[in-house]
Amino acid sequence: MSTVKAHKNYPNSVYGYADWLYVRRNVIVHGEGSQYDEAVKKRFKDQHRVGLTNCTALSIAFIRPAITFYQDFCAEFLTCLENTFSRDFR
Repeated sequence: MSTVKAHKNYPNSVYGYADWLYVRRNVIVHGEGSQYDEAVKKRFKDQHRVGLTNCTALSIAFIRPAITFYQDFCAEFLTCLENTFSRDFR
């Protein structure tokens, strides 16, 4: 298994990356501008060991990796479900 160098601005784990995307979405949708809440910054530093930058602007460079992440995640999840349930019904 290969190792990936930890990124300083977003988590490398699936849970962490999904959490990061959701937090960015909340900042944009709920009108908090480009500022993360201090409690969120602290939680990310403690749980995911990354520092959140204050830039939350949407751009194609941000959206494409998010789309790819969720497409790959859903495809893998569905494959796991199919493999799990196909064994039960053989």
